[in-house]
Amino acid sequence: MTDSVFLRAFNFMLENEGGFVDDPNDSGGATHYGISEKFLKACYKRGSMWADINKDGKIDEKDIIKINKKQAQKIYEVEFWSKVKDIPNDLLAIKVFDASVNIGSREAIKRLQKVIGVKQDGIIGKQTIEAIKNMNINQIFNDYIESLKCYYYKICFWYKPKFDCFLKGWINRAERLPK
Repeated sequence: MTDSVFLRAFNFMLENEGGFVDDPNDSGGATHYGISEKFLKACYKRGSMWADINKDGKIDEKDIIKINKKQAQKIYEVEFWSKVKDIPNDLLAIKVFDASVNIGSREAIKRLQKVIGVKQDGIIGKQTIEAIKNMNINQIFNDYIESLKCYYYKICFWYKPKFDCFLKGWINRAERLPK
């Protein structure tokens, strides 16, 4: 897949993620361009020094506020797109990328793998690619969307009422299709 597909994916995802938000109900903490404080802390902990955006030796809300669009784009390309870029259908790759940003790459890919009936290891490999190539893409999309919606309902059921405020947006996100 080309860089232009990633740019389409990035722009599609940005329609769901926005500027700076610090919602007390969001367990990820402060978020900017969809990149959460919790995510940056995890990256920093595993040795990704770039996560300290403002170079003060700690990860906090100040790093989130300072992220610019170009930095966000690079983070998404390395941390998320790289895991889904081999999906052999551009629109499906974009959809799984968007889901990855919201629920994590591993979970988004496992949901796709469940839908297409292959081993759910959270990695786009040969089995996953071949299954996608041999299936009706519209059916994959329909089943994937339903799988995402089930995931969101499950989260709201188990974590009520904390995440109920996000359910409508999550369902709308699941139903949105890239162009």
